[in-house]
Amino acid sequence: MVAKVKPQVVILGKGKQSKLKATHNLIKSIQPSSVPPELLDSVFLTLVDDTRYQMTPDMLKNGIDYANMERYIDQLNLQADIRLIEVIIDLDATQNVLSQGSSTILDDLFGEQ
Repeated sequence: MVAKVKPQVVILGKGKQSKLKATHNLIKSIQPSSVPPELLDSVFLTLVDDTRYQMTPDMLKNGIDYANMERYIDQLNLQADIRLIEVIIDLDATQNVLSQGSSTILDDLFGEQ
């Protein structure tokens, strides 16, 4: 059942490294519309009655496109409107991807000639 009122979608970060605030701020600033599976920790849905559901790993195996949440919501067959969707990003994995990408760019710029 698709919610009659569009639920609020929030991006949250979870990680163990001590300097992840900048990574979280970067993700928030670019406002992505999807999260690939390797960077996704979990997704929670909160109904208007405050019942909370966690989406199963099966549903998230291809990541999540939270601009089009209806296809995930339909799979849950919920009987009440959704108030909140929380997308939890693994900031440790995100930082590792960013570090690897930055290294590749810098290697190309400053590599041996």
